[in-house]
Amino acid sequence: MEGESGSEKGGSYWEGDCMYDNMTVTEFLRWTNGEVELGDGVSPSSHWAYMDYKYAAEHLSRADKKGESEEDDSGVNEKSERGGRGGEQGGADTPHPSFDHMYGWDKLGFDLDKNRETVLWLGTKGSLTPLHFDAYGYNVVVQAMGEKEWVFFSPAQTDHLYPTRIPFEESSVYSKVNMLESEEAIAAAFPLFSAARRQVVTLQAGDVLFVPPDWWHYVRTTSPLSLSCNRWMAMEERDEKKRVEECVVRTLLTALLPPPRPTQLCEWLNPNEAYWERGECEQVLTALLSGRGSEVGEEGGIGEAEEENGQEKEGSEEGSETESEKGDGVGRIWLKLAEAVSQPDVISLISARLCSTASK
Repeated sequence: MEGESGSEKGGSYWEGDCMYDNMTVTEFLRWTNGEVELGDGVSPSSHWAYMDYKYAAEHLSRADKKGESEEDDSGVNEKSERGGRGGEQGGADTPHPSFDHMYGWDKLGFDLDKNRETVLWLGTKGSLTPLHFDAYGYNVVVQAMGEKEWVFFSPAQTDHLYPTRIPFEESSVYSKVNMLESEEAIAAAFPLFSAARRQVVTLQAGDVLFVPPDWWHYVRTTSPLSLSCNRWMAMEERDEKKRVEECVVRTLLTALLPPPRPTQLCEWLNPNEAYWERGECEQVLTALLSGRGSEVGEEGGIGEAEEENGQEKEGSEEGSETESEKGDGVGRIWLKLAEAVSQPDVISLISARLCSTASK
């Protein structure tokens, strides 16, 4: 749940900077009608609430397990664990075999076996997603109830939008511009933003929206209550390249910044994003660069079966790598990465960015 204040970290709005409460959808709707109080002055008149990134099939499978008489326990404004959006598979543990067909995605010509499951978004008036773009695939959104305002910026406007990878979330590139701030505050902190050309789309119940790859956007609920659903559709060749880029970013941040502390929010990792150890980054990046990206699991590791197969091949095939040679090969990823980031043009760009930041 969110009030009117923005992030305490400064810069971009972090989705984890809010109050959390676990409640059923029925309790949530009762709260929006003023029938339930949460204490500490949390009311629909002073706060907005958002249940985001909840897999529809997960709810249905839970309902099947619990029985029709029991309510689904859904967290409000709390993201379910997941891998990157878009070109990866993930989501519900036990998807209902026909659930996604209920939405008619197949009528639009989408291959439901190759794309992520339907995601539900439920929120009250004023609820807002940060300004960002999605690295993987493209997005198709259906507005089921209520009204939402989508504000778009084309990729050509990126220089006006102050992109940042902190907070890091795989597949989501955020802007430093916090849309919860006033126009005056934004103009003072980010003067180029006012020159960015935007396109505004209002979605009403029954509307379908296509979100192109790399298009910046933020979304605000403009009706008392809104329910929408979407799917990120994979673009396999493009997504493979993007996964390498995302892994490079993660690897650099992991090498440069401290790991999360058990009792504190990480200063650079979005709360919904899993932390990878240095060795995991090395392993996944090696697999992606060698064309074995399909072996990368949801949490970033290489599947046990693939590792076992690899070990069997090493022991049985003549001329295969020894364990020490394999280790040296994996280690070369860091040498290649260091060589790439130390190129003169890259160093010039980094130095210019650092000097620009220091002068502010």
